Amino acid sequence: MIYGHYQVFGVRSEETYLNKNITALTFRGDITGKVIQTKHVTVLIASDNATMEIPMQTIIKINSLSIDEYERNRILWAILQTALGGILIWIAIFFL
Repeated sequence: MIYGHYQVFGVRSEETYLNKNITALTFRGDITGKVIQTKHVTVLIASDNATMEIPMQTIIKINSLSIDEYERNRILWAILQTALGGILIWIAIFFL
C-alpha cells in the first residue's frame, strides 16, 4: 500500500523516465534514446553514442507508449498495488 501511495503522490512523473527508452520530436526530427538523467525541465538521453539534453515538452513516447498511456498505466498500477495491499491487510485481520 505504501509503495502505491508513494508512486502516486511522492514521485514526480519525470523521475520514472529514468532508464526508459523515449522518443522526442525536436527540430532535427525524431530522436530516440535512453534517459540517463532527469532535471527540472529537461532530460539527458543517450542516443547514437552521444548524449543530448532535450526539453520535457518534446517527449512524445515512452517505451513505445504515448505519454498519456504511460501515465495512465503508471497510476493504474499504483492504485492496483494500493488496493491489493488493503485487501491483504483485511484478510490478515479477519481470517488469520
